[in-house]
Amino acid sequence: MIDHITLRDTARDSVLSKELGYGYVPISKAANTNVKRFLWQVEHELGHCRPVGEQYFSVHNYGWRFGRPDARTPWLGFRKSAIEEFYAALVGRRMLTVVRNPYIRLLSGYLEKIVAKVDVEPNIPAKFQLPRRPDNFADFVYMVCDRPSARTDIHFRSQTYASLFDFIAYDAVGHVETLAAGLADFSVAALGRDFSHLLSAKADHAMKARQKLKDHYTPDVARAIYARFRDDFLNFGYDYDLEAVTPVRPVARAGALNSYLEDAAHMCAPTLRDEDPAPSARAIAASETLLARLEAGQGISDLDKSLAPYARKLIQK
Repeated sequence: MIDHITLRDTARDSVLSKELGYGYVPISKAANTNVKRFLWQVEHELGHCRPVGEQYFSVHNYGWRFGRPDARTPWLGFRKSAIEEFYAALVGRRMLTVVRNPYIRLLSGYLEKIVAKVDVEPNIPAKFQLPRRPDNFADFVYMVCDRPSARTDIHFRSQTYASLFDFIAYDAVGHVETLAAGLADFSVAALGRDFSHLLSAKADHAMKARQKLKDHYTPDVARAIYARFRDDFLNFGYDYDLEAVTPVRPVARAGALNSYLEDAAHMCAPTLRDEDPAPSARAIAASETLLARLEAGQGISDLDKSLAPYARKLIQK
């Protein structure tokens, strides 16, 4: 599945190096901050930027002056409305994402974003796209599992969806559970050296949710999560068994639909803009091709199904 929501969020949150030819697509609650700090430290060690800020979350994209040559960041920035430019800029880069065991990721999100804040911030349920305050973890799980990824908060949505796994041909998919080893492999392949010693010691906090699994999980809760996030388990090598925290299989092949990614960005871009611009020639051509496939009964499963509303809207303009 692909739509303007994940195209926008990926373009907004990802980082593309100005100098080193890599790109990182972050997944919330999967070591996002740690990996960005690591990549920034690598850029600094190679002389491409200032040291990383003392504030732990200063590596995130919030508040950057996007696209300005004097922006104090080692990465290119893209406004959420400029998704055509972002996806064009992925071509030729070594791409990285990092994933996490779905059982642990959802529990970590619940403990950090809901339990730790809901008593002091009454609007927390609405902020994280929940209909009400969950009574407990099981109640929270059923709320999340009842929503499609496009209507789920970024911290809880499917990792397959959030990473555009079917559309980005990743060179490396790391795992939070083996983060240092994964970043070592990626930095050697992409940058010629092992920079894993630059990974912050704060990465250790990422495993605390593992210790609490038995306190929150029942067989019914585990079954609900596996059913809802089955693609994440299968694509990223995780096992159904709650005790098997680390991956048990290699990651599946990413980017099977990569050749359609830029066309999808062109078709969805007008949805993200305040004004109502005329569709680009590429957007019109892609829309006509997609609708012709559907009319001939040759649609590309979920891809054409998810993009068809955008195509029809553009053709009608």
